[in-house]
Amino acid sequence: MSYFDYDLCFDVSWTVEVEEFDINKGWVAGAFFIGLFVGAGLLALCIPTCLRDLEKKKRQDEEENILVAEDVTAETWTSEKQRIDEEAPANNSTLRSKFAVATAFFKRKKKTGDKQTEMKEKKGWVQPADTNTNTTPASTDTVGMVTILTKPNSGEADTDLTKQDLNDMDSLENDQKEAKNDLTLKMLKMKLRKMKGKGQISDPYLADFTQKIIDGRKSNNAIIDMERQEGEEEIKRKCGKNKAQIDIEMDNLNIRLNAKKNQMDKDEIETIRGELLRTSGLSEAEIDDLVEKLKHELSEFERKQGLEQARQAQHLADRLEKRRNLLAFRQLQEQQDVEKTKQEVKSYDEPLQKLVEDGKLSDKQKKEILDQHDRNLQNLQKQHDLDKMRLQQQLAEKMQERRDQRMKKLNDKHMKEKASYLQKAEKGTNTAEFSAQYQGLLQQQQKEIEDTQTDIDQTEIQELEKLSQNLATQKDENIQETSNKMIQTVKEMGQLPDSDVKRIIKLHNLRMDAFENQRKDERQRMMNELMQKREERLKKQEENKKQDEAEREAILEQQDITVQRVLNSNLDLSEDAKNKILKEHERNMVSLNNQLSRSKAKQQLSLENKLSERKARLAAIKAQQTALMADREKANEKEIQKLQDTLDQEMLQFEKEKRAAEADLRRRLALETEAALAQQEKDLATLIGRLEVGHARREAVLQKQDQTIKELQVSIGLCVLYM
Repeated sequence: MSYFDYDLCFDVSWTVEVEEFDINKGWVAGAFFIGLFVGAGLLALCIPTCLRDLEKKKRQDEEENILVAEDVTAETWTSEKQRIDEEAPANNSTLRSKFAVATAFFKRKKKTGDKQTEMKEKKGWVQPADTNTNTTPASTDTVGMVTILTKPNSGEADTDLTKQDLNDMDSLENDQKEAKNDLTLKMLKMKLRKMKGKGQISDPYLADFTQKIIDGRKSNNAIIDMERQEGEEEIKRKCGKNKAQIDIEMDNLNIRLNAKKNQMDKDEIETIRGELLRTSGLSEAEIDDLVEKLKHELSEFERKQGLEQARQAQHLADRLEKRRNLLAFRQLQEQQDVEKTKQEVKSYDEPLQKLVEDGKLSDKQKKEILDQHDRNLQNLQKQHDLDKMRLQQQLAEKMQERRDQRMKKLNDKHMKEKASYLQKAEKGTNTAEFSAQYQGLLQQQQKEIEDTQTDIDQTEIQELEKLSQNLATQKDENIQETSNKMIQTVKEMGQLPDSDVKRIIKLHNLRMDAFENQRKDERQRMMNELMQKREERLKKQEENKKQDEAEREAILEQQDITVQRVLNSNLDLSEDAKNKILKEHERNMVSLNNQLSRSKAKQQLSLENKLSERKARLAAIKAQQTALMADREKANEKEIQKLQDTLDQEMLQFEKEKRAAEADLRRRLALETEAALAQQEKDLATLIGRLEVGHARREAVLQKQDQTIKELQVSIGLCVLYM
């Protein structure tokens, strides 16, 4: 019989599927907020870094676009940049604006890349726009006349004027160099296009050849920039804080680098000739003919540039003189305005003294009345000066904004005109007509810039004069009101009848009328002095012009004698080779004359700018001295004497530096002329050597041909004999 033992146990396990579970809401909420805060913290740390990288990449990409601007047309670049400026917000302080910058960056990057790809595919004989042409005119931004004329320091104002003219002269020089570079490449392409019609030049070859010239110019500019940077660092390290020595060394560096850059530009034609000989497949005679015609047309273009350069230099000199005269006249007006306020007090001294003599006022009362009137007028003058400064600043900002907008609009117009003309010229073949029309366009645009600047100057001067008259009227009204109060005080204090009051006013008016006549005489005297200075300047200018012309004639005569002597000593040269040398010499002299004239004008203007800086220091010391002497009660005689001694020392130093600077200018110009003539002779020697080698090579070929003919004749004679 079996049985079951209930005390026996077994280990058993099983699985239970549960479809529901309990949620701890507190833990879930805590985990959610912890994750939210941690994520926000990480986002706050990462976003600024990412945005900085994006903005840095944006700036780098813009710089790269500037470097490859030759592959984008001027109008495309302008419209693209305007679109970027519209997409990129002005204020990058918020997160939203930074994301907008990043978005604009990616959009522009894509479209720019597409445009560059499209341009590369379209390279050929007729391009949408010349890829080497800089169609952006030089900046014509200038400091407004309101800003200059309202400067309290006349020396600083004159420094601004000369600095502005110096910048304009640099801009004009750059414009002429860019115009010549554009013309060189355009005419070269037009001449090679004729070869293409004969099947000698292919489309890809011209595109690659043009790009080589552009790359060569970039390389030359990079070399000059690098040497300039290294030279400036070396000068600063060597000269320390000696500003005068730094200026001298900087001038020498600029002269040397400008001469080197001019030589690089001049050697470009020979580089083009050599490249054509190596790669074009054209004969040497065809290439020499092409290069000779190109040189002739460029020389004529440069000759006209020299005439335009002289005209522009004369325009800048006349403008500077007019502005200086206007500045001097306005300084006199400002000085007379202050003196008029002081005269208001002095003009009452005699009438009140008459009342003291009549026993109607005491000396103490008279002094108290005049002192109080003087304090009131001084306070009025201070308030007038503050109002004038504020309103002049507002006017200067408004007129500067108008000036910038108008000049920008004009620059955009000129840029489009130039780009449009150069694009149309791609289809032409008449290089002489193209050169003349292109130069005419540039001269017309420059004249338009000058006329616009003159018109802007005149408008600003009129607005400033209108403001000055309004302020003067308001000041006169305030002075009259203050004087009426003072007269009322006198009347009450002295218990004066109306007859005495009228006599006081009459005497005061007589005094002020006499003072006003004196002011008119001073202004007329200044006008006469300015007219006399102008006549003296014109006379001196004519003398300098004759002297410069005589020096140029002497240099030209000396060089002609040298060239003729060299040609006479080279008997192996043909007449054709000698004519080529003479033509090259004439072209070189045109280029040399322009180079030296431009350098002399720039250095003279630079000297004036440095002297103006010294005058600014003298004007500052005189202003301190005038301020001390104006308040005799608080004036310290020792301080006045110290300022006078400083002023005397500065005057002596100014005259010393002026003489040294003028002597250094003459020395630099002489050295520059000597170096330019030496380089000229070196270039001619190179040309003569090349022509001699070519002549010798041709003679060798002719001799070989003669020998071959003789051998053939002998062979033919033997054959006839045996027959």
